[in-house]
Amino acid sequence: MGSQRRSAVGALSVREQSRTDAEQYLRGLNAGLERQARAIGQTLHDEAGQLLTAAYIALAEAARDLPEPAGARLLVVRQHLAAVEEHLRQVAHGLRPRVLDDHGFIAALEFLSRGVETRCGIPVTVRSALTRRLPPRVELAVYRVAQEALTNITKHAHATTASIRVATAPRSLRCTIHDNGVGMSGDAWQRGQGMGVRGMRERVEFLGGQLLIKSAPNAGTTLDATIPLER
Repeated sequence: MGSQRRSAVGALSVREQSRTDAEQYLRGLNAGLERQARAIGQTLHDEAGQLLTAAYIALAEAARDLPEPAGARLLVVRQHLAAVEEHLRQVAHGLRPRVLDDHGFIAALEFLSRGVETRCGIPVTVRSALTRRLPPRVELAVYRVAQEALTNITKHAHATTASIRVATAPRSLRCTIHDNGVGMSGDAWQRGQGMGVRGMRERVEFLGGQLLIKSAPNAGTTLDATIPLER
């Protein structure tokens, strides 16, 4: 019996060690992907932007030396370039929002909130007591969750107000996003997994966290994400 117990304990220790090694590997892989995404996004923003600016200047100079019909065609080309620039900006933002690096986590959430209010007329308040920066992977995950949640609110909630609240405990981060919209039943949430809910949950659970959604018809929706933080 003693040898069997020791064997069982040893097997358990091996499994625990394997799981720890796998988690460390995934964290390292994720950090590496974040660095690559940031570098690609920076290149798209800076170098592609400079090339497009040079193209704008060249087109303007050419337009001055051409008769009106040709100049009008160049104006169409300029419009196409502007569309390309906007698309590249969106791609760069998708890889790694510069606002996170340039202004910080809470400022990035406030940027999202102002965008919702400007585009849709829904005021979104951001409340936070954070006094320090969080790990980049945590900031990016919560930013994306908030981004998707606000998109759902503008498209489906018919809300007049919304809020984002961020707080930390000694070893975890909690982000709560609430709206006063029409809400949904539990079955509707299950059917609505395609509205980004699955992606939000996967982002949070990848970091060892948990995403809870509380909603009811005509009672608004509350999304609660809790993510553990390393000491």
